Amino acid sequence: MKRPGWATTVGVMMILFGGCGASQDFKQIFTEELMEFQNDMIVEIETNTDEIEMDSTELAVLEKLSGMEQDSLESPLTAADHMKNLTHIPESDLAKLKLHGYIGMVVSILYALAGLLFIIRKKHVLTFAYSMLVISLLFIAYQYLDISKFGVAKILKIGLEFSILFGGLLDIILLIILAFVDKTFFKENIDTGDYYDSLDPA
Repeated sequence: MKRPGWATTVGVMMILFGGCGASQDFKQIFTEELMEFQNDMIVEIETNTDEIEMDSTELAVLEKLSGMEQDSLESPLTAADHMKNLTHIPESDLAKLKLHGYIGMVVSILYALAGLLFIIRKKHVLTFAYSMLVISLLFIAYQYLDISKFGVAKILKIGLEFSILFGGLLDIILLIILAFVDKTFFKENIDTGDYYDSLDPA
């Protein structure tokens, strides 16, 4: 029996999602270094914009995004102050993001491997794929709960949460597809193994 087209499609999707996830997780591991670079850029921007005055509307928008409010007893907040607060991540939260990155790398690589097996193998593929999708969803829930407690600007938190929930939505879509497609091909007992099944006249 020839390998069904949906299996190849799901396999390719899992490889792509896993690859993109691994790339994102790799960047997350180096969040601290990226933050240092970003802070240097903000300092440079602050130096170059010292003489630029912003009107009250522009400052109000930045204040709403950053969550910083002007104290009448302090010197006026600048655009750079708001930008620093928008991108600031406490040390404890940075450590958690780094941990998420390491765990995510393992999950993403195994996720992509499950997709590859959909294309080249038959035995135990469904079990492995279901397991990885469930593990991915559990890891997403863990990340979401962690990030919901972060002491960061609201817009930054929303961005992190949206990215995570989008990944969860993709996992759910794949689970729904697997629940309704014809999985006969993967349930057949073939003595010759997983190879050359695509050469079988169907």
